Amino acid sequence: IKLRSGLPTITETVTIDGATGGARRVEISGGGILRLQGIPVHGLAVIESFSTLKSLVINGFSGAGLLLTHLDEEMRPSLGPHIPERPGETWSDPCASPPSPMDPSECRPDRPSGDPDLPTLSAAGGGSHTILDSLIGTDATGTVAIPNGDGTLGSGGIVVLTAGNTIGGIGRNLRNVISGNHGNGVLLDRRNNRLLGNLIGVGAGNTLNGVLVDGGQFQNATCEIRGNTIVANGSNGVDAGFNFCEILS
Repeated sequence: IKLRSGLPTITETVTIDGATGGARRVEISGGGILRLQGIPVHGLAVIESFSTLKSLVINGFSGAGLLLTHLDEEMRPSLGPHIPERPGETWSDPCASPPSPMDPSECRPDRPSGDPDLPTLSAAGGGSHTILDSLIGTDATGTVAIPNGDGTLGSGGIVVLTAGNTIGGIGRNLRNVISGNHGNGVLLDRRNNRLLGNLIGVGAGNTLNGVLVDGGQFQNATCEIRGNTIVANGSNGVDAGFNFCEILS
């Protein structure tokens, strides 16, 4: 499916399975979409909760191939505290004294509470989606790059801004290939996200990190990263920053 304009945001719980009607996967290409005023176009943007996206090929979008977000988020991700971008611009720690944060919950706690029922960091809804058996950033063979993203931190393969999502699984028919993207392969924000058994960077690489975990420098995302093959990325394989993640083979 070669798009000429972006798809509508998915606002209800759905199952999208590309392996139907005799197909192995369905390919969704954003390479023909005109990008206006520098605004990125995402492949599939999903809000609400409990959707399953399976057996898709998503490539050629200027934003994220997949964006898992919620109603209170903008349709492009915002990463943590403000990072200086212009010469001479400075950044101060909002949890230092002075200054102190407006809301103490913005600061990183000493350790995670371990409570699986904690809300998302922004106390908004959405999340608990499942992504399976998909190719994000490549052609249908999984070996030739057709990038998603524009090379910025908030773009690339899969951008997760909600809690409790599962990307992949331990099994050949469950894993995703997330390669070839201009940006991060996967960006994980919020709590209790799982990244399992995927091939990240294999075959075509991602230009930034294979996996970037960004709960905001003082906001404490949590995740499980297990059984993935992560190679050939332009920066780190996994950058977990200040967050609390289990990273297992």
